[in-house]
Amino acid sequence: MSYQKRNLITLASVLLFLALIFGYFILVSYPEENRKAQDRLGRVSQRIGSLSGIESDYHAFDALLQDQKKRLSQLDRILVNQISSASTYKYLNDILNRIGFLEFNLQFVKEHNNDTYGYHQYRLKGEGSYKRVFDFITMIERGPLLNKITRLNMRGVESGSNVVVPFEMELRAYFGKFDELPLPDRSLADVQMVQASDPFNPIIKRRLPRNSTGLLEVERASLMAIVPGKALIADYKGKIYELSKGSQVYLGYLTTINQAANEVVFTLNKGGAVTNYVMKLNFD
Repeated sequence: MSYQKRNLITLASVLLFLALIFGYFILVSYPEENRKAQDRLGRVSQRIGSLSGIESDYHAFDALLQDQKKRLSQLDRILVNQISSASTYKYLNDILNRIGFLEFNLQFVKEHNNDTYGYHQYRLKGEGSYKRVFDFITMIERGPLLNKITRLNMRGVESGSNVVVPFEMELRAYFGKFDELPLPDRSLADVQMVQASDPFNPIIKRRLPRNSTGLLEVERASLMAIVPGKALIADYKGKIYELSKGSQVYLGYLTTINQAANEVVFTLNKGGAVTNYVMKLNFD
């Protein structure tokens, strides 16, 4: 084979190889890449379309966020993320350190949980002068910790020449399930106290005799249990008395034990005014 013919064959082979390569790219590879590019372009266009109006949504969300931050900055109560009976009892004693001594008992009832917050439910029972009890309630409701009194019973009781105010309340101590909350710079010392007249102080006191023999003062006590023929009653200091019909108490005696109705009745002579005092079992 001549040199010229061999060169022509070589050139034709190279041209054929190049034609196959270019044909592959033009007929196979490029169309596939183009299709993929069109798919990507379509997805990008969809994403761009889905972002339509996002700027206005962002401004609305930012305005809401700023409003929430402003409201949080104005909070004057602390919502702790952990709470215990010991911490609540300490807080109540810190209140007493400011307002003065007040006898009370704290009983934990139940923990309530919601999605973002919860609270401990307590029963609180005690007694003192009206001013002390009023200041105690004010400090609980207006103090830095988020506590709420949901039920309150108060009454005035003459004991000798004094008037005491036994009280019972349901207290809720709240906590929040948040990692971080703003902490207002407030303490119990920042609570503004208010003046209030004593509605339990009688215009004319009956000057009842002193309880010199230590008899049970039923108006300052609680019915704990009723058994056949007997009533178990705790005084304001927690001492338990076992009484039967006719048992003497301060200013009177026990007249009725009604186990079916879960109540006992006392007849009291309060300075010449004879009254019946009914005491019921508390199942709440």
